[in-house]
Order: sequence, then structure tokens, then C-alpha cells
Amino acid sequence: MSKIIKTILLLLLLSSHGLMAMKLNPEQVTELTALANNGDAKAAYKLAVYNDKMNTQAGWKKAVLWYQIASDAGISGATNDLAVMYFRGQGVIRNIAKSNDLYHLASEQGSATAKYNLAKKYIAGEVLNQNIPEGLMFLKEAVKLKHRKAIHLLATYLREGQYVKKNELAAFKLYVHATKLRYRPSALWVARYLEQGEVVSKNIKSAVKIYTAMALLGEAYAQERLGILYQDGEEIEQNLEQSVRFLKMAAEQGRKRAMYLLANKYYLGEGVNKDLAQAVEWYKKSAEAGYRLAQYYLGELYASGTGVQQDFKKACEMTELAAAQGYEQAQINFQTFCQ
Repeated sequence: MSKIIKTILLLLLLSSHGLMAMKLNPEQVTELTALANNGDAKAAYKLAVYNDKMNTQAGWKKAVLWYQIASDAGISGATNDLAVMYFRGQGVIRNIAKSNDLYHLASEQGSATAKYNLAKKYIAGEVLNQNIPEGLMFLKEAVKLKHRKAIHLLATYLREGQYVKKNELAAFKLYVHATKLRYRPSALWVARYLEQGEVVSKNIKSAVKIYTAMALLGEAYAQERLGILYQDGEEIEQNLEQSVRFLKMAAEQGRKRAMYLLANKYYLGEGVNKDLAQAVEWYKKSAEAGYRLAQYYLGELYASGTGVQQDFKKACEMTELAAAQGYEQAQINFQTFCQ
């Protein structure tokens, strides 16, 4: 397992967010155009991607022309991308039937991405008649071709027992596989399984290593989990300063639980100087995001006038919001003091 974790960490740190738009200078565009006009399908495909990434109507129209040339030459990626253009109506009049035909052609040409797209369409039945066995067939074909999103999706189906028999150990192995292919959402599930220890052996330290790599790459969930793990000190040394650091990262990205926990830290002075104004600010943000515990405690602050001007009306408003979400103590307080 330690070897797997080291591999995962290395791949995560080397990975990047999405694909950057292809950058070509005028000389390169001229050179590629000449090659494409002389029958170089790969040059045509590069020009198609370049124009597609401009995200303009003029660019999409040019992209469609070059995608078609590359597709006619048998480049499966171009055929798949052309299917996307017809599905979205970018550079062409939207044509779902044409898009579906092109996805099937791209699949026949060997495109793993086309197989993944067809899998989703057949399973969801959104633009094709729902056919789950057909969808699963395309999905498994994409998995064999090491399409990381397909691997992640099949893992999710196995984890949830959706469309296939539930098998969380198989799901975990597929999440590890997708993570090795630098798919970050899968890395989060690898860390979750290691943290929970229900399907594989519990290993908080390894989970923390993965979460840390993800957190430094900006993943808010990983930041929140680190904040909680450093707060609780289970199998790792409790570090309230580190807890605050990661909770703040996650809170600033809108994680409502992290906002609430950060508010607690400021309120109690744990890992940070006690600051009621900061506590109230984060309680408010968490409450506005709909987190019931923040709504409840903000109500308590308004009722007592702690850190805010005492306001029983606002106290009851906050308490009612928490009560409406099923928080029992808020329900008791609302019935006792607000009615």
C-alpha cells in the first residue's frame, strides 16, 4: 500500500487542472495550414483544436471544417470532437442524430472518449433511448482503454450499487487505477476509503498524505478533511494551528462545514487568537450557505448578545431555519422561546 500511496502522491503533484488551450504562433498556424491542405490529417486535427479553444463562433466554424477533414482520415479523437460540436451546435446547426452517429463512428475508430460518452448517453437515456446493458458495454470498453473518467464512473457505480452489483473493494481498486492516471476526483475516494477503514485497512496517515497533496492543489474537500483530522488528532498528532490553516482554505472556497468549524476556532481561541468578530462572520457565512449548526449557534449568539447586538427576532429566525432542517435542539428552543 505504501508504494501505491507514493505513486499517487507523485502523480497528483505532477497533474494539472484540465487542458490548456493550444497555443500556436502565427508562423505555426501557417505551417500547419499548409500541411493540412496537403493532406496531413494530424495537422488538420491540431488546427481544429486550436480554433475550437478560441471559444468564438468564427473559431468553431473553422474547427468543424478541420475536424471533418481529420475525421474523414480516421482520427478517432477528431470524430469524437466533431460529435461534440454537433451536440452543442457550435459552428454548425445543432443535430443530435448526427452527433450520435459520429459518437458511434468514433467508437468504431477506437476512441475511448467516444465510448465513455456513449456509455453515459445510453445509461442516462438523455439523447438516446435508455439501454443500460449497452451503456455498460461501452463503459467497460472505455475502461479497458484506460479512460480515467470511465474508470472513475464504473468505480462509482460499484460503490453505490447502481446498474451493477455493489462491490466497494472493486470500486476502491478502480479509484486507485484512475488516480494513477492522474484523475483527482478518484484520489479523494482513495483517501476516504483509507480514512474510513471499512473496505480496506484503515490508514489515517496515508489518507492525510493524499489529502495534503490534494489540498495544496486547491481541493476544498481535502482541505476540510485535513482541518477536521488535525483537530481530532486521530492516529496523527493533534495540531490546531494546522487545523485552522486548512479549515480557512476550505472555508474561503465555500465549504459550509469548514466555515462553521473555523467559526468555532475563532470563538474558542483554538489554534488561533480568540476573535468574536471573526467567529460571527464565519457563522453568518455558514448559516447563509444553509449549514444548520451554524444557524443554531448564530441564533444563540443573537439571543445572548455575544459578539453581536442582542436581537431576539434574528435569534428566532436563525433557530427556525435550523429547526426546519431537523436539528432537534433548535426545534426545542424554537417551540420554547419563539412561539
